[in-house]
Amino acid sequence: MSYHSMHQLKPENVLKRSQEYVKVGKQDQALSLMFDMLSNRRNRTWLPAHEKVMEKYITLCVEARNNKMAKEGLHQYRNLSLQQAPNSLENVIEFMLSSATKRTKKAAAECNVKNLASEIDDLENDKTPESVLLEAVTADRSKERTEREVLVPWLKFLWESFRTVLEILRHNSKLEHVYHQTAFRAFSFCKEYKRMTEFRRLCEILRNHMNPNKYKQQDKELVLTVEATELHLATRFEQLKVASSLRIWHEGFRTIEDIHYIMTLSNKRPSSQLMATYYHKLTQLFLISENYLFHAYAYKAFYFLSKEKNKSLSKQDSKIMASCVLLAAMSIPLQNSKAGRTITEEGMQRDKNRRMAQLLGFDINPHRKSIIKELIDNGILESVFDEVKQLYLILEEEFTPLDLVHKTMPQLKFL
Repeated sequence: MSYHSMHQLKPENVLKRSQEYVKVGKQDQALSLMFDMLSNRRNRTWLPAHEKVMEKYITLCVEARNNKMAKEGLHQYRNLSLQQAPNSLENVIEFMLSSATKRTKKAAAECNVKNLASEIDDLENDKTPESVLLEAVTADRSKERTEREVLVPWLKFLWESFRTVLEILRHNSKLEHVYHQTAFRAFSFCKEYKRMTEFRRLCEILRNHMNPNKYKQQDKELVLTVEATELHLATRFEQLKVASSLRIWHEGFRTIEDIHYIMTLSNKRPSSQLMATYYHKLTQLFLISENYLFHAYAYKAFYFLSKEKNKSLSKQDSKIMASCVLLAAMSIPLQNSKAGRTITEEGMQRDKNRRMAQLLGFDINPHRKSIIKELIDNGILESVFDEVKQLYLILEEEFTPLDLVHKTMPQLKFL
């Protein structure tokens, strides 16, 4: 075609011609024309008009839910703009994700079936043989199936858009902040639509992007800058939060391993504020997952770090935190309360606790007695409310089972 000449491959001319195609309903030809310009090897000098072409290209891809063309177009535009105009690539990515998100929210608003999105186990494999057979033999849920046909394709498109952007920006120092912003958006997507399967995939994608094997041909050991470390940790903290919200405990504990690994890559310890946030997230994760031993250890670390570094911590807030730490330690079940466990199971649990303690920087052999002794040795009884101190003395120091209810009633009412 004559459009492959240098004059006609100028972005202004391509945009004009593409708009003409769209007006007569030839969206595919418009996409093809714009993609030819983006992928042409002679078209390697970025111009502001390229961004306008890319916005039109993305608009057509979103309208058609064409993930393949969107991904290929973004790859070509990255090659064109990354070195010369990284801000333009950021603008295009923002435009694409915002457009896809708006269309998905609009589709979700049109559907009235409660939790419809969460009923699809896997967006990448939503048409199973069982679901196809069920649709063929049932008619009473035809309205729900119609709404599913409206919402699910947009959920798939938005999910694939997140994956595309993360893949394009991996290992890109110039737009590293955009990479992490996209990860935050993807976490929000998984939480809002209760996407368990996609959340697990997202965690694995981020984990693979930190795979040290890809650095073997460079330095033997990867070292992150302080800024990069804080970006990665903030992303993993959000990942930990969403894992707790979705109650995916396995991913939550794997995220703890990810955080530990990221910390080892930095030549400087993360800021006290980040560490305090980390321990605070851990207290929530361990409490919800009913791991009371490490909930107490995480609360202890959070309290002592806050007391040491947080100059704005009031005496009242400090007393509340100290009381919570002591109560958390007292709430750890006694070791002999786990009836029915075999010796093998007990050994496996001890090994698991040691591994978790090592990752978190706690005692090598975490135990209820050891944490309570450490707290008492650090004078925590002088920092808690009097009612909490009295409750500790009654439950831990005295032995009066017949009067226990009567003695603890005032303290329990206070709590």
